[in-house]
Amino acid sequence: MSPDAEVAVLLVDEGAMEALHVQWMDEPGPTDVLSFPMDELRPGSEDAPTPPGLLGDIVLCPQVAEVQAEAAKHSTLDELLLTTHGLAAPARVRPRRAGRGTGDVRPAA
Repeated sequence: MSPDAEVAVLLVDEGAMEALHVQWMDEPGPTDVLSFPMDELRPGSEDAPTPPGLLGDIVLCPQVAEVQAEAAKHSTLDELLLTTHGLAAPARVRPRRAGRGTGDVRPAA
């Protein structure tokens, strides 16, 4: 994957998240995160590196994340960082565990 690949992260309220959840997942009510991957990334080679591309969109609902954070007894920020775990697979990185840093990512082993 190119280091110049992009991902969009959107924060929405419960009403907007519920509308997206119903439209794309046919599920009632809001959820904490939805992801919309793009198919434009192609593998590269030594001779032709992977060009930059768009990974997709991640939509977060802070209000739902806040409720989940309270139930899990950690901060809303930690919950929001946990909800972005869907980015880890295509980016080949793994998020640090809550409470062990600032939520940045490090290369996967």
